[in-house]
Amino acid sequence: MKRCLLPALLLFLIACKKNEAPPDPAANYGRPIVGTWALQTVRVHATYLGSARPDTDVVSAYPAGSDLTYDAGGNVTRASNGAQVVIATYTLRGTTLTTTYPGYPAAADHVSELTAQKLVVISTSENGGIRSVVTKTATR
Repeated sequence: MKRCLLPALLLFLIACKKNEAPPDPAANYGRPIVGTWALQTVRVHATYLGSARPDTDVVSAYPAGSDLTYDAGGNVTRASNGAQVVIATYTLRGTTLTTTYPGYPAAADHVSELTAQKLVVISTSENGGIRSVVTKTATR
């Protein structure tokens, strides 16, 4: 009897175990980006591949009023003459922010930090022997 009771109890516990799927980081990651972000700085680091030329590293501040708004519908807007104008569309999956501006191919950038107050996006490209890493920081 005891031999049957233990396996039966084990099967009962396994059957009653809650089946929760692991959270999908991509499913909820887009929510924190929704809202208005004040662009603060842009850092451009250029590496000249195959050249003795030294790397270039420049940090610049955005002028006041350089705000972008990411809405829940996937649009990026900017204030223009008192109204919000759609300038691009976006998707955010995990740490990949894909932004599409009219007339340009989609750009997939890396979100290195996203909190309630800070957004840091890194774009990397290579063209004509120059590797560029552009880091944009925004706050709200």
